[in-house]
Amino acid sequence: MGDGRDLDPGDLFGDGGAGSSAIQISPTLYSTFFLKDGVAVGCGNNSRGHLGVNDPFIDVYRKPKALPFPAGTLIAQVHAGGHGGAAIDTDGHVYTWGGNMTGELGTGNLDPVDLPAPVRQPLTDVDGATFDHVRQLALGYQFVGARRDDGSVWVWGLNGFDKAGTPANGVTGLPLPLGDCPWGGPGVANCYATLPRKITFPAGVVVREIFASDFAMMAIDTDDAVWSWGGLAGTDSKDTNVPVKWPGLPRIRTVAMGRGSVYAIDFDKSLWAWGVNYGPTTKLSDKPEFAMFAGHAAGISVSGHSIHVLDDAGQLWGWGDQQVGEVGNGPTGIDVNSVDANGCLNAGYDYATKDLVPAPVKVLDEVATVSSNAFSYSVFAVKLDGSVWAWGRNKNFGLCNDPPPNPAGKDCSPNPYPVDTFAVGVPTQIKPF
Repeated sequence: MGDGRDLDPGDLFGDGGAGSSAIQISPTLYSTFFLKDGVAVGCGNNSRGHLGVNDPFIDVYRKPKALPFPAGTLIAQVHAGGHGGAAIDTDGHVYTWGGNMTGELGTGNLDPVDLPAPVRQPLTDVDGATFDHVRQLALGYQFVGARRDDGSVWVWGLNGFDKAGTPANGVTGLPLPLGDCPWGGPGVANCYATLPRKITFPAGVVVREIFASDFAMMAIDTDDAVWSWGGLAGTDSKDTNVPVKWPGLPRIRTVAMGRGSVYAIDFDKSLWAWGVNYGPTTKLSDKPEFAMFAGHAAGISVSGHSIHVLDDAGQLWGWGDQQVGEVGNGPTGIDVNSVDANGCLNAGYDYATKDLVPAPVKVLDEVATVSSNAFSYSVFAVKLDGSVWAWGRNKNFGLCNDPPPNPAGKDCSPNPYPVDTFAVGVPTQIKPF
């Protein structure tokens, strides 16, 4: 967190840097990264160099593969983006890989050639000054946010989109032009920031933690106040290209950004929410259906269609849309090892139930951390014993569960296994290390 407070065992608020035995997990729509003891591995889609494993010939990795950082490099954080990823080492150097259609590599250009392996970027800011001493990253769909050790925040990549031809503002601090920003090709003014841009906070504000969703960012300062900027930031439907401080909140320990809604935990371990589903800031744990979190919320994570909250007893609770298994409450008949009469994998993208889960249900016990992403449809948990569990959409094997091949001689048409249509509806143990 960077503020030196003592933290409760098993909560999500420590930074878990290199040398920690904790496992950090960063999923995105098609791929997932894992980090332990300074070593990063990835699985899932690699079609644009998403995984950074330096293999341009394999599009999908069902099993984890180590990222080829320079020998002796200890990685402190690794994060998945829309078409690639980024990492920092223990000296605060930034590495990027994958696609660069919107400048997310931070190289100063919109090079259409994908970068298949991590490269330490000699980043310079828009004034030509060297960009280093990074202590935290937060990736949106196609942008990278970075917090330096002085508490300043910098962003590069896709600035965002306008709203139906009306003026809007972007996550890199630039006002967006009218009209759509293309996903690549010739640059349109203010659509992309190909070099890091410093985000302007009021004088005296020092940021201790940053967060990202598709096209927006949030920050918590050293006074535990929350700030937001970018498009559709889950605020009050106002887009801002400069940070706006959120009113009506107590001191906040952490937030989790969704698509239009934000969830937060305060220092009394109570749960808050605001945005399209809740309106102004609401103390969610005062509502009867969320009463289990009053004074007991320890960690929170939001995926594309679900919310998960970890309580201080190690119980993980979830709610939202279970269509591709994101909530994790079943039905248990559709699992990673489910087979049909021919011995073929028997799971579909459209889950057996399309029912919403409107209130928290317990998903897993003895949990230490939970991880997901606003632009992913999968959820990961690390239990107190160090085991890793995953559920949700497994498009291109982003769950790293390596389903077995079909039995010899069996008809599993149209696909050997449904790579793009496989969902796991209950927590299933995986072994990324």
